[in-house]
Amino acid sequence: MFKKMMKHLINNPGLKILSAVIAVLLWLVVVNVENPQISDNFAVPIEFINEDMVANMGKVYEVVGHEDSSEPIFVNITVTGPRKTMDSLTAASFTATVDLAQVDYQSPNEEKPVPITVVPKRNSNQLTITQTTRNLMITLEDLAEEQVYVAGTTAGTPAEGYAIGEMTVSPNLINISGPQSLVSRVKRIGAVADVAGATSDITVSATLVLYDENNEVIESSQIKLSQEAVTVNVEILSTKTVPVICETSGTPADGYLFTAVEYAPENVTVKGKAEVLNNVSSVTIPGEAINLDGATRDVENSIDITTYLPEGVSLVDPEENKIAVRALVERLEVKNLERPVTDLEQLNLPEGYEAVYGVPSVTVSVRGRSEELAELTADQLRASIDLNDLEPGIHRIEVNITQDDRFEVIGTVYVQVTVEEIDAGEEPGGTAPGTGGTGGTGTDGTDDSGAGGADGGDAGGGASEGEDGNAP
Repeated sequence: MFKKMMKHLINNPGLKILSAVIAVLLWLVVVNVENPQISDNFAVPIEFINEDMVANMGKVYEVVGHEDSSEPIFVNITVTGPRKTMDSLTAASFTATVDLAQVDYQSPNEEKPVPITVVPKRNSNQLTITQTTRNLMITLEDLAEEQVYVAGTTAGTPAEGYAIGEMTVSPNLINISGPQSLVSRVKRIGAVADVAGATSDITVSATLVLYDENNEVIESSQIKLSQEAVTVNVEILSTKTVPVICETSGTPADGYLFTAVEYAPENVTVKGKAEVLNNVSSVTIPGEAINLDGATRDVENSIDITTYLPEGVSLVDPEENKIAVRALVERLEVKNLERPVTDLEQLNLPEGYEAVYGVPSVTVSVRGRSEELAELTADQLRASIDLNDLEPGIHRIEVNITQDDRFEVIGTVYVQVTVEEIDAGEEPGGTAPGTGGTGGTGTDGTDDSGAGGADGGDAGGGASEGEDGNAP
């Protein structure tokens, strides 16, 4: 039986081998028809390993052409394999790595190639992988670390009638690290708090923004911060618009007059706690800020109003701190006015005496503003002489001039007056001598037994002529 079976197996060996080959070929045909080889493309994200080796050398790396390290870098691959296997594949079925331990740190080249290794996570024996990029080019730069000040900033505007007060940031210093070229550009860090519509103090957790010396934002994932946010406290204060009062001090030079003070702005808006602002009704610039001593022209100055703000009060807009002030100084004009002596008021003239003037009028020099002087007339001046305790005879008496406060009398005005005793038959009120004969103007005309009567008439007639001649 056994021999018979062996005979069947050994007989026609060529035919049997051919049958086996045909069977294999038929199997391969069936497999390729039902599960053929196909290809597909995938973009696989690259993972960097052994990054600590670069950091331990005091370096940081950057992939050429990929400045933002927060964005993933992909390698494109073509994969070939059985259709049934390929149908289940995605980019996540592969691992792409760049081993930074393989960097040639001794190479003088600025750009250094590092191999990209791509392997399937399963069915590796069924798949063929072709990479479009086999190496990644990187550059190395010194690692820098700095401590940078954090400045609080705000976005938005508080509610009407409110303003931003003090801001505090905690912590206000942040450590940053990264490539020397980037770290050196960072000049400050801003922490933004939104105060839109705020009516009371607020506290927020604010994200950090990096700025360069031109106040431009620096965005780079290569710069690492010791923390990503800080706490910002913002004080919200009440506001109030109050008038500015500007005083002056000193006196202009002789012949000049201070007329007014002009300044702008005339109002300022200040901020502070409500209980403080309730006691603020104005802001006064004291006189010593604008001194007019000896001035012969307008005095101008730019004054920092913040110097005179009450404690706890500040300007809503610190840049509007200057008050432009101009004190107007005008040169005075002089006008000469003739006042008739008959208009002079005689004070304290002893009874039985009369005052006779040696001139018909007195000249009064008045100084004032030209437009006001133009309207001033002599009869607006009140003029008087005081004859108290004067003996009969010729006297030089000061004329007292009373004028409007707008004007100033220059110098002292005098008038020559003759005080005479009135004769028994003569009425008082004589004026300038010589108009009615000598016998009617003085006691000397009655001496030497009526000698004066010969010139002016008999004793009774002289008095009459004197009266007639002395009538105003």
